[in-house]
Parts: sequence; C-alpha cells; structure tokens
Amino acid sequence: MFDKIQAGTGLERTAEKYYQQFSAGDSKRTAANCNRFKSADDDVRSNYNLAILPIVMYPDDVLEQRCTKVASFNKKLAKLLDNMYETMIAADGVGLAAPQVGVSQQVAIVDIGDESGIIEMINPEILVTDGEQTGPEGCLSFPGTYGEVSRPYFVKIRAQDRKGRFFELAAEDFLARAIQHEIDHLNGVLFTSKITAYLTEEELERYEEE
Repeated sequence: MFDKIQAGTGLERTAEKYYQQFSAGDSKRTAANCNRFKSADDDVRSNYNLAILPIVMYPDDVLEQRCTKVASFNKKLAKLLDNMYETMIAADGVGLAAPQVGVSQQVAIVDIGDESGIIEMINPEILVTDGEQTGPEGCLSFPGTYGEVSRPYFVKIRAQDRKGRFFELAAEDFLARAIQHEIDHLNGVLFTSKITAYLTEEELERYEEE
C-alpha cells in the first residue's frame, strides 16, 4: 500500500487515492507499453533502442522557458516520444513534458491508466475550459514539494500526433488535470506558481482518507 505521493513526472498522484482510482488501468498501461511498438510505426522505431532519460530538476532554466513548436515530424520526434514514455513509466508517472528531460519543444505525453490510453500531444493548445477542481499535485522536477492546485474540471484541447495529424480531445477530472499540468510545462509555467497551500506528507495522507 502506498502512503505518500508517487512519482509522476509532470503530475504526481496522491498514492492511495489515485492508486485505487486508476489501479484497474495499470494492467492496461502495462499491456499498452508492451504492444505499443507493434503498430504501423514499427519502421520508425526499429532503428534505435529505448532509453530512460534523466529528469531535469528545478531550478534548471529549461523548466521556465516557453518551448518552441515542433516543425519536423520525423524519427527523432518518434524516438523522443518513445523514450519519454519509457521514462514516465519507470517513474510511475502519469504525465511527462519534454522540458523535463531537457528538450525545449512542445511535446508532452499523458497516460493515467484508463481507457483513454497513451495521449501524445505535440504543439497543444487549450480551446475550452469549464468548472473547477482542487487537489494535490507534485512534480519530479520538485522532489518533496506538494501542494493544492485549482484547475478547470473540464478541458478541450487541439494538438498534433507524432505524424503531424491534428486532433481534438476533451477531458475532465483527473485526466483534465494531468493534461493541463503538462501543457503548463510547455509554456514554462510550473505548478508551484499555482499552489494555494503547500502540503506536508501528513496532510497528503488526509487526502488519501477522503
């Protein structure tokens, strides 16, 4: 049983509460991780080995820079996305933004372990938000720092996939929170700038009991 925030680069999960909420999706994430390379993109992924990348820690300047837009949708981008996913899974995370691995480009991934699966967002923009939710967040770039953050409950985004194709996605609740957290990273906005109250581990445990 987890008793503290679990690592989630870009967005960390309050362990017991979110573990219970999304544990049913863990097997889906594992299956997706095993099978994601058996797709039509095999030719793109066949020429490199996957790697777990080092996580950039605050106060590295890259974390507060507005990332540049991706213009080339090529093997280099595919490799970055695949390595980011491996890094996120190794950290038990639900999201990861490129600047957190030292790459100042508008690239982020989210996978909360539910039916939405792996969401790859290149050059994302928020189109619509609605409602409000408040909950605990953390970040592997800020080890040991946790706080309450208020964000819209609903979000609709427009982004591109790894092949450059545009898509729109609507999300709510925890998925919406994760997506917004990662998009903030791409704009150089850190979750600490939105914390309304810092949380101790004891206070985090109270969230788990709710």
